[in-house]
Amino acid sequence: MTSEGHGTPLNAAPCASTSTNAFLASTNAPHSSMNTAPAPPAGGSISEEYRGYAAFMAFLTAHYLECKAEYDPLSVFSSSKIDLIPYQIHDFAKLMEEERRGGCIRTLIAYETGLGKTILVGMLIKELLGRSEFPLKPPRPPARRILIITPPSVLPQFRAEMNDKFGLEFTTFDPKNPSFADLTIASMETMKADRWEERLSSQEWDMIVVDEYHRVSPYNLRRRLVSLLTKKTRHFIALTATPHDGSSEKYNFRLSTIAPSPLVIRRTKKEGKDINNRPLFDQLVEERKEEPPVTPDEEDFYRSAEQYIRRIYRAGRGYGLLGVIVSRAISSSMRAGLKLLKRRREKIVLDQIEGITDEEAEEYAERVREGGELTEDELEKLLGMAASREELEAEIAELKPLIEKGERLLRQMPVDSKGKRLLEIARGLNGEGRKAIIFTSFRETVEYLKEILADLNPLVITGSMDIDKRKKVVDEFTSSAAHRVIVGTDAMGESLNLQAASVEVNYEVPWSPVAYIQRVGRIWRLKQQHKHLLIVNFLPPFPVERRVMEVMLEKIARISREFGDVGLSVFGKELGPVEEVVKEAYTGGDAEGRLEKAHEATEKLGKEVLEVLSKSMSLPRVVNAESLQKLNIVNLNDIVLEADLLRFLQYLKDAGAAVGDFPSSYHVHLGDEYVRVDSKSLSLESKGMRAAIQAGKGLLSGAGYPRVSFSYSKDMDGEIVIKEVRIGGRAVFREPLVETTDGVLTYRGVLSLAPAFTGRIEPVRFLPAKEYEEAQKGRWLEYARRLWDEGLQRIRNELSKEKDEYRREGIRASLKEWFANEPNQSNVEVITVRLGAGVCLGQGAGAGTSTGASANATIAAEAETGTVVETGAVAVADPGQDAGAGMGEGSSASPVRFVKSPEDAWRERHEVEMMAMRAAETHFRAKGYRVKDVSAENRGYDLECSRADGTLRVEVKGLRHWSCPELTPNEKVMAEFYHESYVLFIAKEGGGAVTIYAVPDPLKNLNVKEVLRPFYELTGFERFVGNSSA
Repeated sequence: MTSEGHGTPLNAAPCASTSTNAFLASTNAPHSSMNTAPAPPAGGSISEEYRGYAAFMAFLTAHYLECKAEYDPLSVFSSSKIDLIPYQIHDFAKLMEEERRGGCIRTLIAYETGLGKTILVGMLIKELLGRSEFPLKPPRPPARRILIITPPSVLPQFRAEMNDKFGLEFTTFDPKNPSFADLTIASMETMKADRWEERLSSQEWDMIVVDEYHRVSPYNLRRRLVSLLTKKTRHFIALTATPHDGSSEKYNFRLSTIAPSPLVIRRTKKEGKDINNRPLFDQLVEERKEEPPVTPDEEDFYRSAEQYIRRIYRAGRGYGLLGVIVSRAISSSMRAGLKLLKRRREKIVLDQIEGITDEEAEEYAERVREGGELTEDELEKLLGMAASREELEAEIAELKPLIEKGERLLRQMPVDSKGKRLLEIARGLNGEGRKAIIFTSFRETVEYLKEILADLNPLVITGSMDIDKRKKVVDEFTSSAAHRVIVGTDAMGESLNLQAASVEVNYEVPWSPVAYIQRVGRIWRLKQQHKHLLIVNFLPPFPVERRVMEVMLEKIARISREFGDVGLSVFGKELGPVEEVVKEAYTGGDAEGRLEKAHEATEKLGKEVLEVLSKSMSLPRVVNAESLQKLNIVNLNDIVLEADLLRFLQYLKDAGAAVGDFPSSYHVHLGDEYVRVDSKSLSLESKGMRAAIQAGKGLLSGAGYPRVSFSYSKDMDGEIVIKEVRIGGRAVFREPLVETTDGVLTYRGVLSLAPAFTGRIEPVRFLPAKEYEEAQKGRWLEYARRLWDEGLQRIRNELSKEKDEYRREGIRASLKEWFANEPNQSNVEVITVRLGAGVCLGQGAGAGTSTGASANATIAAEAETGTVVETGAVAVADPGQDAGAGMGEGSSASPVRFVKSPEDAWRERHEVEMMAMRAAETHFRAKGYRVKDVSAENRGYDLECSRADGTLRVEVKGLRHWSCPELTPNEKVMAEFYHESYVLFIAKEGGGAVTIYAVPDPLKNLNVKEVLRPFYELTGFERFVGNSSA
């Protein structure tokens, strides 16, 4: 919390522009990670004072980052392009605790669609690859070999997400060149084949991840594959959105393939909270059915087509699959339907009829009912479906007039009634400024829709495009206002993130409840900014199918509201294949009765399933920022972010320990070598960042840097130390601090200090050293006891289950040894490691600042309280008067006063701060917030304001004259971290009133300029003016 004076702070260095903008020149060094010295910089002009400050901060930050990398299980956030979601942080920490406690992770992660289970896996892989040992446990080798198994449709996006968000390069397993890289991703459909069993048996892995685990059952080939894989790895992670379909046998089987008692992590959209304690999924999801009226000619064609389909359904099961494809194609578009009918007639005429295997029929049926896209080869096989000679002759006789009707209709109506209705809807949405994705199962329909929607400039995605092209289309759709529609097959539903759209159109409804909700999940997912989502479902033109789809959609909506994704999985299992329900309707059966029975069974089983999943999962159901800190999982104000690493690299460069521009040519000077650091090296475990940390740690060892001085209200000396917490002689935590006679200051606290050359004094709170040590001892003792208690329970469980007396005796011995090592207060200690780096704090020369710096600090402090200072006894303005008032032409001189003492200036500055704090507390309490003052905790903000809809972090600035508010490095980091929930509150006092400005997300909504490193000036806040009060 600060109060501001007139304009830019004064500087004891040569000039502000010199010390802030004259950086070392870039270098033309090659882009290898290690090379000879780059060309020397061309005459840098950084002042000695600033160079000393930069060296001090680089030294301190290097130790801070090293401690975080070694002892903080959340260091992964510093090197991953991900947003922080509380439940993901919680679950990540829980999985890391499982690793520390038992040496392996065996878990089923059952996040609902759109909650980010892939992100959790990436965090876990990233951390295990970069770590070699964990606190409280003996050293263990780091993970090296990772295998990911996914369905083929998901594989490209899964691989891309690992690379884009975590910098992990996975190699896709190629059956033509069958070898396994250390990081391999492979298709489930490839790996389950018999031919790979021997090769897989010879492999050992550190971690195996299997996606879509609900597809594993006791009765299919996937069972054999996972049974083999679970024995070949230390860590095994199973992923699914629908873990339980109502069959306890299948659910228990899946769990047993992971471990005897695996950790089950289940998260639902209802429970998701963001970092500010607001619901992540509070959107209204509206579902709308569309039944476009048809012309008499269209109705005649559909009636004839329905008769043809009904006859096919009355044939055998394989033949019925042909009916499914044809009916869905005709329902999709006249063009797609006619194309398939013609190809079927051609197959019969040319006698290209052959059978397909039962396995092929089941695979095709599953893909079709889920709205999937068949390849051209698969369609060719299906359209050549065998039948008896009599059936084929009857079929060819029926096909000829049906095709003629369709071709005549297509000439008369190039755009059918359904297409016209879609065009109306799309134009209306475009007028509202909304974006839409339109799903169809047929490429022919994609081309048709692209033509009729041409004036809306639609983009297209189909299965024939590789993942890079699909991502390019999605990026263009997300970033460009010129493209408001994507038309595509389910290839765009395969893990692509399409939350830029708020409307999803099913041009044909998928014949699977799970596939339907997965499509909805393409837009109803994390980062969806729209509060109203619209799902438009076009129903089939055939009365029989239309009624089945109507009833099914009603059941899906009810079940989804009550039971979520898992309820739809149960419903799908109870209902059975939808094509069989449709066939039952066509052949005179009670399809509606079947749907109703499936719904009743789901109502009953759904409650049982939710109870089973609830008992399986021992983690808290709702996780928010406050619970993370209460559970001692993470201090959100002390997570290492990308901004911390970039600032560290800049300090190194300013101190002369690095050259070049990041990320193009930045190199750290380490010994006789130069080590490259680029955007791919921006992680704590990378070679480049490790070299940077080593270079930073060596900066203050006899390098001749000037001793750094910070402005503070009291003169004193300090030094950088490492506080190390040990339990039973083993280090579990280390943290660098500045230690003074007033107490200790954490790294974030030092970021809030102002170096003496800025002429500023920032309020910080030193924590008494004893209080800090006791707090750390208590924290880590509690953590150690929790691990000890869990271990004790595990040993007792083993003892109770063991029947063999000889083994029981061994377990009793383990139990006795465990009790002997119980953590207690006596074996917890905090030791201090001194690093030999000193620091001065204060206002006068006695604290190590130059006379000029001290004088400038006094001038700045007095300027902020309204005192206009010249040399000696001078004319001054009244503190409550506007700057420059009474000093213009023709004005009389103000009374002469002496310059105020630093104590008086500090007191008046404090009054401005208190005025601003009172104004802020009054303002936010009036809006229904509970207000907590945290200004003494060095968090980078002053107030924490909470109410039901979330928490705001408020930084308060007090002014008596117009000036540009400034943020310290710590305040800027927090503003970057919390975004719209970080509020800059400015209170300006003058004329007996206080004018307030409340600016959410100031780094986004204001102009930010670095005026004097490390301070950032903000302009443009005037448009956020609030109210005035006397």
